[in-house]
Amino acid sequence: MPMGNHLGKVIYAILKFGEEGEILMKKWLRELFCKHEWEHKLRIEKFAVLSGDRFDVVCKKCGKVKGSYFREYNENGTGYI
Repeated sequence: MPMGNHLGKVIYAILKFGEEGEILMKKWLRELFCKHEWEHKLRIEKFAVLSGDRFDVVCKKCGKVKGSYFREYNENGTGYI
């Protein structure tokens, strides 16, 4: 099998054609080459924790999740510690 033909199949498997004909990259490839712009988003869940909020650190461009953290309310519940 010629190497060029195999490489074309691999590239075609990585890329996906959208409805309008543009090429859409797979998520893992988009995350790999993204210059991340991280933002902290409040996680909304079905059951809320009364002692604080959980935040996710997410890239605005590709949607990659870097991690999450918990911020606890202070004693009177007016703000974060």
